[in-house]
Amino acid sequence: MSRLERLERDLDNLKARARRSEERTDEEGPPAYVEKIEKVLEDELEHSSASTEDLLVLAALRKEAGKIVDSLSIASRGRPDEFVVSPETQASIKGALDVLQTLSNEKRLQILVEVFKGGRYPKELTDVTGLDGGALYHHLDTLTEAGFAERDKQGKVVLTPRGKLLTNLISILSRINQWKFGSRKQGTPQT
Repeated sequence: MSRLERLERDLDNLKARARRSEERTDEEGPPAYVEKIEKVLEDELEHSSASTEDLLVLAALRKEAGKIVDSLSIASRGRPDEFVVSPETQASIKGALDVLQTLSNEKRLQILVEVFKGGRYPKELTDVTGLDGGALYHHLDTLTEAGFAERDKQGKVVLTPRGKLLTNLISILSRINQWKFGSRKQGTPQT
């Protein structure tokens, strides 16, 4: 079993424990489950033979009606000396560019963040964004075509599961500029 497979197994075990235990947060730090995941990642990198390496793990769970109904785990290892641009990497870059293009507009980000709080009628989004008519619907259509938003039966704009995941990622990305890379310990962003 490779180290990456062990890491994914350990991450699955941690996710299962997180499901069973209550989420604990204290004012000074991240929830306990985040600290446990960070420890697993630290152990993995400490045992790596590479002198320079980044390790990124994204884990997402979705709970509906009290049960975990979906999960996603993605792990990426960045070793500069092993980076090769493959056809798979090119496809990933194209997919990332599509998402980034959709998010490259401040008004669309405002819409996502506002709708993340709960479904909103277009009029409510007009009040928040200052957009109305065609301009508002252009951005709503872009978010809908990308699979991030949709309309519910009452006509409110709501986020899709993909849109909720993306909005959480936006929250995390917004904190990257606050980090001081190179120092041993930094606070873990909380959403």
